[in-house]
Amino acid sequence: MNDALSNVDEFLATMKLLTEDAKTTTRLLDLLADGGALGKQVHDANVVPVALAHDAGTIVTDNIRHFARFASLIAVEDLGEPARGQ
Repeated sequence: MNDALSNVDEFLATMKLLTEDAKTTTRLLDLLADGGALGKQVHDANVVPVALAHDAGTIVTDNIRHFARFASLIAVEDLGEPARGQ
């Protein structure tokens, strides 16, 4: 348990957590209305408008298939693959 808590502390010290607001929620609702996600997929879909609102150009994930439907909106890279150009 201490290792897990230490890992979270380390992540928080080096990461910027992106906030959600009315603008990101409105964009999420637009994505959902366009058939972008259903049920549990809504959580993954919510990452997209939050990333876009903060000018993130890429989502890095260990499950790229969850974000494939949004590839026209934002780049999606596999966490396990080396970054492009390396």
